[in-house]
Amino acid sequence: MQERHEENSLESFSGAKAARLDAVELDVQFSKDGEIIVFHDYDMDRLCGVTGSPWDYTLAELKAFRIGKRRETIPTIEEVMDAMGNFPIYIELKTIDDEGGLVNYGIEEPLARIIAGRESSMYRFLSFNPLSLRRLKELNPGFIVGLNVSPETIRYYGEIDLDMIRRFSVDFVQPEISMYLEGGISGIENKGVQIIPWTVNTVDEAKACMERGASGVISDLPLKLKDMIRGE
Repeated sequence: MQERHEENSLESFSGAKAARLDAVELDVQFSKDGEIIVFHDYDMDRLCGVTGSPWDYTLAELKAFRIGKRRETIPTIEEVMDAMGNFPIYIELKTIDDEGGLVNYGIEEPLARIIAGRESSMYRFLSFNPLSLRRLKELNPGFIVGLNVSPETIRYYGEIDLDMIRRFSVDFVQPEISMYLEGGISGIENKGVQIIPWTVNTVDEAKACMERGASGVISDLPLKLKDMIRGE
């Protein structure tokens, strides 16, 4: 039986590396004392059972919390990079909240400094906030950046077309799967822009994405999906 770890835990990333997946995706935010941690939600309740946001706690305080039923720990981005070595990592900057407000302001600069001492070709950068992506490109034109797109967040930046892609120096786009399959980003399809939809958890979804021309898919269940595809 495949072991399932908690999201964004150090154990989950190590498991993905051991399983020889193509890459992992993670989310980065600030702690109260300015450390870059790996954590998805803007509040601590769902995963840790405590009130407040990640940036309300110091790194030492966050390290005392445990994620989910498996009681795994919240890592820093550097801890994940050290554990993964030369393994591809997609890093999502959590810099826009559910209402379109800016959060984790200025995380681009310290993240770029961390990457500067490592093999930068191993990393790709994501955000729902195109301003964060453009800022990363300003800091290092060699960074590869991708725009996350959903029906909810598209209102922040309007239609996804080639002009928008060029304006924010976007290299690839990651749309929510139903939006992708329903033609919500048709303005950039078949025009040389890599498209990697999320979250794809069934064989039928994966096939539909590939038939439409996706460059890859993002899944919560990569090992299960891989096994199902092989078993057909």
